[in-house]
Amino acid sequence: MDLRKALGLLILCMVFNCCTKQEMITKNCQKEFLENAGMEIYNGQDLGCRYFFTLYQYKGYQYYLLGNNCIDMISYPVSCEGHVPCVQNEFWDCELFFKKASRIGIVGVEK
Repeated sequence: MDLRKALGLLILCMVFNCCTKQEMITKNCQKEFLENAGMEIYNGQDLGCRYFFTLYQYKGYQYYLLGNNCIDMISYPVSCEGHVPCVQNEFWDCELFFKKASRIGIVGVEK
């Protein structure tokens, strides 16, 4: 999968994810997020060069980071509702996210 497909996948995740802010706090959107991204649940299978999402929790919210072991890439956290706060919110502190967020682990992998 090339960079264009990865960016397309990220945009699809942002467009098709439909949690409200209230649901985002109380609801685990992992299943819906992975389905919308066209990924399967990660169960320890070999990642190889496939794309994957890592789940983080920060201030009571879930965020996903796209990753790939074979590509050097920049990835920003994406919320359940598809927002990319590092890009869309000038007051959101990305550096603080990467210092303080709790890494839950890899939750989804490219099919």
